[in-house]
Amino acid sequence: MVNTISLNDGLKRHEALMHELQFRDKIKSAEYHYAIGFEFDGFFDESTIVNEFFEKIRFLSHEFDFETFKLGITWPIDTGDAEKAHLKLAIQTKLIEMIGKNLSKKIISSSPDLIFLIDFPKKLVLVRMNPVYVRGKYCKYTRDIAQTEFFCNKCRGRGCWYCQDTGHFSKESVEQLLSNTFLPFFDSKLLIMHGAGREDMDVLMLGKGRPFIAELLLPVKRSANLKKIEEQINNGCKGKISISNLEFCSLGDVSTLKDTHHDKIYAALVGADKEADFSKLVVGQKMDVVQSTPTRVEKRRAILNRNKEVTILRVGEITKKEFVVVIKTSHGTYVKEFISGDNNKTKPSVSSLTGASCTCKLLDVLEICE
Repeated sequence: MVNTISLNDGLKRHEALMHELQFRDKIKSAEYHYAIGFEFDGFFDESTIVNEFFEKIRFLSHEFDFETFKLGITWPIDTGDAEKAHLKLAIQTKLIEMIGKNLSKKIISSSPDLIFLIDFPKKLVLVRMNPVYVRGKYCKYTRDIAQTEFFCNKCRGRGCWYCQDTGHFSKESVEQLLSNTFLPFFDSKLLIMHGAGREDMDVLMLGKGRPFIAELLLPVKRSANLKKIEEQINNGCKGKISISNLEFCSLGDVSTLKDTHHDKIYAALVGADKEADFSKLVVGQKMDVVQSTPTRVEKRRAILNRNKEVTILRVGEITKKEFVVVIKTSHGTYVKEFISGDNNKTKPSVSSLTGASCTCKLLDVLEICE
């Protein structure tokens, strides 16, 4: 029986607690995920060693669903260029042909399902399982669910007195609710959620939803019925989240998602400390707003001024001290600070315009403009 070496040995606890930061960091940073050792004393028969490597690759990959692969070899340190050229033809080329013919797999150079490496100095045959990517949109209907895992900054997810041994500051997250369904479908170890921007935990995400990409790491299966995943999440998470428009995508789509800037439309319930002059909130007029780094994020954001655009779309008076405002903002606008003024760090603000000290009592994202 050939022994398989897992590069994640010693993380049994974190395999049970799937979203702990130590486990996430280990999986994300691992260049290769599993390996098998082989004997090598500097001398070998080319035909024999090709067959041995093929059997080890077959063993390493036999449980994984994959169609494409890439194969690399790290040669012994003292191998000359001429010998490398010969060995590449005698070993690497033949091995690629055997995998293609006997396993019916296709070699590609960019974003293959699996990457194999034969490392002569370390005497290991290794495999990397590239992630599966699925994009879609999500809505969030409750104010006590974070977008992604909100880890305790004291213990980094291990559990301590500060987070009451939970490792988190939020009981649930959109990322966690997606993981509960996605992971079994793909027999994956971990889901990392990439969003087109983010909303605070106490902010609802309504309308058609926020675009996201689910990155599934160490997937044994690379295909699934996405409609069934949608149905299972939407039926099991009613009142919490819903998702739509699931489709497979690629690694390149992650950077596109993060680099694309969207205007957004918000509805805010605003409270004032005295009667507010609503006539100063001019509907339909685009305002240039300058925001210094807000007080609530200045410990984790660079201190600088940001130029944003805000348009007030509607104002609805409830009382002289309470009203609803619907606004359209450019990407990255701090909406709560646009309302409060954040001690004059945001200019102008709803507070400065109305002549009252205003606070955002409730906030909803109505639309991500595409």
